[in-house]
Amino acid sequence: MSKTLIAELCRQLRLGTYIADSYAEVEAESHEEFLIKLLTEAVASRSNERRKRYIRQAGF
Repeated sequence: MSKTLIAELCRQLRLGTYIADSYAEVEAESHEEFLIKLLTEAVASRSNERRKRYIRQAGF
């Protein structure tokens, strides 16, 4: 139930599925550290996906 709720909330906030799929794997000693790690990984994931999309569009 909670994973489904997290996925739905991420969708409503347009955060993508990365956060909902990977939050359980993030280890941190504080809430702040957890959030920083999770958001940093989400930004990196978006960047990688964007790069892949650009390469596909360019036809390489």
